[in-house]
Amino acid sequence: MPPIAQNSSRGKKGQALESVRSSLLIPSSLSPQAGENVSSAAVQDESHNEMLWRPFWLRGAIIGAFCVLFSACTVAISCIASYSNGHDGLNNAQKGLKHLWRFGPTVFITPISILWWRAELQTLRYWPWICLRRAKHGDKPGTNELDYTSLITPNVLITSLKRRDIFVFLVVLISVLLKVQIVLSANIFQLITMEVTEPIQVRALTSFEATNDLSNSSNAIAYFNAKAMQNFDMELPFGVSNECAYQTFELPGPGPSSRGTVESPIEVQVDGLFVDVRCEPLHNYTYQRIYNHVQSYYFSADLKFPSCETLANFDLVQMHGSQLPMPFEEVFSNATNPHLCSSLIQANTQFLYYSGLLTASQHNQSIPELNKLAAAICSSRAYISKVQVVDNGIRPNITRLPGAEEILIPSDPWQMVVELLEAAGRGLGKDIIEEQSILSGKKLNNGNETQYQSDMLQQSMSSFIGTLSPFIANYILRQDTEKDIPGSRIIKVERLQANKGICVAMAVVFGIMALISLWVVFYSKGIANVWYRDPATILGSMLYFLGNRHRDPFIYSSLSKTRRKMKAEWIKAETYSPLVVRKSSRIFFVVYTIALIAGLSATLRISWRSQGLATVTEDKNPLLWSSLPVLAFLIVAMYTTSSDATLRNLAIMSKLNIDFCSADQLDISLLDMIGLKALYHSIRLKIYSVTLSHLLATICLFLTALSTVLFTPTIIPQKTIMEFPQTSWFGTRVLEKSQETNSDTRLNLDSLILTRAFSNFTYPESTYEGLVFPSLDINNPEINWKSGISATARIPAAMLMPTCGRVPRDDYSLVSDTVNTGTDYIYGIRAIEIFNCSDGTETQLINWIDSSSKAWRDKRSYIAGILASLDNPVVKAQNCKKSQNQKPDPMISYQPFRVQTYLWGNFSVGSSNEDGGFEYISLWKCNYTWVEVMAETKLTWTDGHLAINHTDPPKIDRSSTKPWSPPFSVPQFDGNLPEGPSSPSSLGVFSQQHYINELIDRFGDQFKAIVKPYGPIAVEDFDNPDKESEILEALHFNVAMASAQLVNVEQRFNINETSNVAPKEHGELPKVKATILDPDRTRLVQNTAVTIAILIILCIVASVNIWALVSAALRRYYGTRSWLIDMEFKGVAPDDFNSIALTDALLHDSNIKEYLAEDLQLTPANKIYEDLRELSFALGWFGGYGHWEDEAELTIGVLDDEQSPFLGYRQGQK
Repeated sequence: MPPIAQNSSRGKKGQALESVRSSLLIPSSLSPQAGENVSSAAVQDESHNEMLWRPFWLRGAIIGAFCVLFSACTVAISCIASYSNGHDGLNNAQKGLKHLWRFGPTVFITPISILWWRAELQTLRYWPWICLRRAKHGDKPGTNELDYTSLITPNVLITSLKRRDIFVFLVVLISVLLKVQIVLSANIFQLITMEVTEPIQVRALTSFEATNDLSNSSNAIAYFNAKAMQNFDMELPFGVSNECAYQTFELPGPGPSSRGTVESPIEVQVDGLFVDVRCEPLHNYTYQRIYNHVQSYYFSADLKFPSCETLANFDLVQMHGSQLPMPFEEVFSNATNPHLCSSLIQANTQFLYYSGLLTASQHNQSIPELNKLAAAICSSRAYISKVQVVDNGIRPNITRLPGAEEILIPSDPWQMVVELLEAAGRGLGKDIIEEQSILSGKKLNNGNETQYQSDMLQQSMSSFIGTLSPFIANYILRQDTEKDIPGSRIIKVERLQANKGICVAMAVVFGIMALISLWVVFYSKGIANVWYRDPATILGSMLYFLGNRHRDPFIYSSLSKTRRKMKAEWIKAETYSPLVVRKSSRIFFVVYTIALIAGLSATLRISWRSQGLATVTEDKNPLLWSSLPVLAFLIVAMYTTSSDATLRNLAIMSKLNIDFCSADQLDISLLDMIGLKALYHSIRLKIYSVTLSHLLATICLFLTALSTVLFTPTIIPQKTIMEFPQTSWFGTRVLEKSQETNSDTRLNLDSLILTRAFSNFTYPESTYEGLVFPSLDINNPEINWKSGISATARIPAAMLMPTCGRVPRDDYSLVSDTVNTGTDYIYGIRAIEIFNCSDGTETQLINWIDSSSKAWRDKRSYIAGILASLDNPVVKAQNCKKSQNQKPDPMISYQPFRVQTYLWGNFSVGSSNEDGGFEYISLWKCNYTWVEVMAETKLTWTDGHLAINHTDPPKIDRSSTKPWSPPFSVPQFDGNLPEGPSSPSSLGVFSQQHYINELIDRFGDQFKAIVKPYGPIAVEDFDNPDKESEILEALHFNVAMASAQLVNVEQRFNINETSNVAPKEHGELPKVKATILDPDRTRLVQNTAVTIAILIILCIVASVNIWALVSAALRRYYGTRSWLIDMEFKGVAPDDFNSIALTDALLHDSNIKEYLAEDLQLTPANKIYEDLRELSFALGWFGGYGHWEDEAELTIGVLDDEQSPFLGYRQGQK
């Protein structure tokens, strides 16, 4: 039995209840007949009272506002996606707002989802009441027992579909879609790095002016530069491309670079100078052969070219005794008829190139005949046209602008080529095919038949002029003039771009939501103002049932059939708690939350230690790191929200289970409140569990917004330390006699040395100045080589280092001498050194150094040359063997050192003073050996390989200098290659210089290379003692550079090759340690501040839920305590307690109907509260009228009613 309430006589409380009955005009004993009269009166008066109440969030205007909002979002997202796609993004990302683009969309959609949740909640809450109100002959089966608010979302969707409650299904579907939108919104925008153009001012430094004057000998550098570029892996000079020369330019003002960079190239339109060559190949020919009186043959040939109105001709004489077959070739300008062919360019004189072969006649071997003949007639022009240059500071990209105007300049390109070759000491190369092959480094084989093909002649002429003309324009036609011109800079910016796929998905979803909400708007019109007041509160339900039990007898009858069963559900509910707040659910949630806390802590630690969690590449889906965290924390928010909703739904029932409530408290639902209002009422009702759960739900709403910026792609340059094995070593390779490339290599290298002072010089691969580097194996799966990646390494480089000392005059007998050749006098110096051979024979080493060609006129001459040194074994051996009529062993030339004796100064010709005529003399001896130096080298990944960065050249650590091991020979760079069966003699590296300056025309080759314009030394410096160190330094530089290039080509061995001279194998080759820098590496970095904020929220959530679990366990032993919280509400109400049937079963036997009139629902709420303010209500056992001692009913009733006394709260049993 429940405890019996102590009820004495009526007293004051009973009098108060009687006064309430009187105020509401209800008789003390109500008969059914009287009840029916009252009900009838209410029905009669109902037509005079409009039903004014309906759920706020289900009103047509509210749903219509959502429909408009969803439609606006659809249009807005579509416009954003379209604009972003058409403008390469939306806008440049502002540095201070880098998180807003991810944070903002989620913050915008989350409140919409919350507000729509109100519409969803009221739909679930009031749908059974709506069905009940609209039913005429009964509703769908089970409507009275239906409680959507007790179901989780998937069950709501399934149940609504089964029952065909389409309105409920669609409203809940929109709520689900909004949660999907929250997840997607984190990825609707993305930051991409794009190249954009920024207008700037650029200063043009040069322009082009016509000239045909090539008298300056330094103009020959155009030829040497073209040759060096063709034969070595070098970058073209700034201002030169393969097709043209273009204006050079720079960025005005101070800055890290006057040119563009790889990260920020410059784009500008400038003048480009082009050369156009057009040729006509030979069509046919005729010739005459005439024998003259001097026993020679005279050939006269007439050449016919297509589209040429006049025949071209040439004459050829074959002298008696000339050997047959006799090839011939010639190039000459057709001065007598400069415009022979109208189809060719008419701006300049046309020129003829022909070649042929005279062979012996088949009938008479002494009579020549013209066997083969090929010819091409050509013309050329030079013009200026606009080009677009994109300069990255390394390799500019030049594009000719289509349709640009061509401005002809009065220069003859062919004539300039002829004079250029003469300035370079080449003369006019009669065999253009041969000259083009030399220029390109592809030497023709002897007896090449291509020179007798007209098409080949035409192609060779065009290629030859086309190869030289950009360099001619660069070095000869270019003039220094400054002018500001407009340009642009290509810069990389972070640009905000709409994610097309996400935008399409979200636009489609918002469109679907707009259509659904539009349907809901029209459907909701049927849900008119169908109630006088809210029927879903406890007081509202009481008034509804009381006022409608006689109006809707069918509904009342259907409820009465299940009332006993529903009553039993209330009695059995003492052990029931809703699924979401059960211990098992809460334990699972706590474990999930703790896992999130542990995971976030671990990933934050990894992010700190590893500079991010992972490397983000373009092929990785950003949904993994942007939307997945949102989904993970959305689960937390959804649980706390669902738990809060469940507790707020049970809040009033919980209060009634343990304490009494007033009438106004029975007329509220904390579930139907949001924000501060729900907090206020939970505190006012002292239901602190609801207060706590609502606070948790509120702060968890920030989780989804914060999670959008939890992970941020950040550019963090990556430094990786790697070790690369060496794949080559340096040894001695014997030069084969059959290898003509040995001579070719030295001739090409000469061009390289001469070019260095005239352009933005780049050294061939694996070399820099006098350094030669080993090859490295950079293949490593851990490195993704790509443009922009660089490396810094201390690489052991080989360098030829000199050790020099001044030579005493006494070591040599220096005598000025004159040689009479019969036609001229040659003045010079004879240097004599006496020494003993190994057999004791005394012999002399005589060196002769010529004076300049002007010496016989000026009687004074500068001299400079190299004396053969006996410290070189080959020199001593050659002189000793010569005296014995023997040849030295050629292998003696391959030595790991090289001694050079330098002599320079000036002397007076014919002087008889005691100094031998010398006014100044400098004599130095230098011993060159290979040393190893550690070079701090920066390398960049360019065109598929790792190359030395010439803008930041290697830095030598001279303290690390040590002899190279194993030693290898110093290459033969001066042309004195060993004679003998194994190697040929050759021209040296320093042998191509052609000087018009007669003061130095007989200098030694190495000295010519250091004199201006090709080197840093002026002629006058050779009689200046203060310039000795500069002269030596210039000589050392060229020797070291030439040796490095020769070693790179001739003496680099693969790792498994053996040297020709001992030591034949390399020793231990240490790995080269390098630091690889990837400046554009994008890492996924975990935001520390956001992580801490999320961890605080999660820790609070976990702590509260753990406290709730502990409280539930302790209440079994300690009962209710103030420090224990009840967040389970076990036994408060049965499942589906909000259903109409369960509500009716609970309220049917309540004594409250003795205090309420059937038409009281027409009374304003404030008046009802005022009239019922003396009443207190509780949920428990109440006795029946007159027989309460035998029976008790579980219901919500009025306390202190003598007719139906309160027996106790429901924790007991009847």
